[in-house]
Amino acid sequence: MAATVDTHREVKNLVDAGFEEPQAEAVVETVVAGRAGLSTKTDIRVLRADMNVLRTEMQTDMQLLRTEMQVFRADMQTEMQLLRADMQTDMRLLRADMQTDMKDLKIDLIKWLGGTTIAVVGIAVAVLSLILGS
Repeated sequence: MAATVDTHREVKNLVDAGFEEPQAEAVVETVVAGRAGLSTKTDIRVLRADMNVLRTEMQTDMQLLRTEMQVFRADMQTEMQLLRADMQTDMRLLRADMQTDMKDLKIDLIKWLGGTTIAVVGIAVAVLSLILGS
């Protein structure tokens, strides 16, 4: 809200000071046009009040955002702990399965080696009895 100017009075003052009327009118029009974009103290006060309201709203929003981030962080930590516990359980189960499989393989290997040993001994005895029997 720019302050109003009594242009007629300003032109008269310039004419009284020695300006020609067209010159005085041109000067006053230029000054009025230049002032059109200027703000008054009231404009600045209103703007400051609006900025303070905006600042307060932004601070409130930032605090709300911080709170939401803390809740999110806590949720993520809980989820990570649950995931970690699930992974540890899965690893224990996998380890137990692997140990069972290894025991089964060991038993199968012992059976295979035992059978092979008996077969080799049987073949050796047969070969020896053929050699000695002849």
